[in-house]
Amino acid sequence: MRVLIIIIFVAVALSAQSQNCCTGGSPLANNLNLSNLDSGLSVQIVYDHNLMNDFVSGGEVLDDDSYDRYNSSTFLQISWALNQNFSFGLMLNHSSHYLNRQNVNVDRETKSKGIGDLVLTSNYNIWKKGKHNVQIGVGLVLPTGENDTRDENFDILLPWDLQPGYGGWGGIIMAQYQNGRIITDNLNYFGLLVYQHLFKNQKPETSQAFQQGSEYQFYQGLGYNIFLNNNILLAPQAGLRLKYTNQDQIDNALVKSSGGIWLYNMLGLNILLPNNLTFMMAYESPVFRRLNGSQLTTSSRFRFGINMFFGGKEESKERNFNF
Repeated sequence: MRVLIIIIFVAVALSAQSQNCCTGGSPLANNLNLSNLDSGLSVQIVYDHNLMNDFVSGGEVLDDDSYDRYNSSTFLQISWALNQNFSFGLMLNHSSHYLNRQNVNVDRETKSKGIGDLVLTSNYNIWKKGKHNVQIGVGLVLPTGENDTRDENFDILLPWDLQPGYGGWGGIIMAQYQNGRIITDNLNYFGLLVYQHLFKNQKPETSQAFQQGSEYQFYQGLGYNIFLNNNILLAPQAGLRLKYTNQDQIDNALVKSSGGIWLYNMLGLNILLPNNLTFMMAYESPVFRRLNGSQLTTSSRFRFGINMFFGGKEESKERNFNF
């Protein structure tokens, strides 16, 4: 019986690997923040909960409710702005993965959690005029993530998409434009481009080489500032996120059920309080998907965060935070 259960588990694990868009680790590029630069220290903590219960083949959502999956990650981002033009920082994260698959009338739960990859960042304000602001940034992904997690019951190495980290080197390039005045002083526009590339990484205990597909993302949206008494600012936001990912590769062979294009609707609310304290929340849902093969992908996503700024004068009304 134990041998039969192990065989079923391996089959489920391989199925999950071939039907999932997200290869593993935390969504690093989704959580890097390029905020307005102020001289001082910024500490940001974000909880990201990604429900992945849509089974999509090409552009069609299949009627398959046998999967129950979510990924959750907690990010700690610390940045130090030397002045209003230049800052550097780091981002640490811890992620948890959960997958429950009904197979032959048997529920099989697979869980993993651990430290994700470390990202070092540097941002530079290349142009600012009035309410217009353009920033660029780069990030270096370090191979600190755990990618050798094994199943707690059967001591089997979990597939890539269930690992807490990628465990390999990578790079991130970002560019952001903000306009603090659209039509009225309280209406703001922001656009953000993010490119992430992860290099080849050897799977633990094997000679197999794996590379996650390069990722391109474009965010844009509008925010409206609502000033309340006691220097409190409510900033609701609405926007879209376009994501394109190349196919993954295993030993230079493309993984058929990986990569594609996604379009998400995003809603958010930032609450800026006195003493440079900001609470952030956002909700995301898919609008359009055209994927390679069959993949288990995001059905909805929630993010909650808090940002604390130390140093400089208090200018909460001027500080903007995107999704």
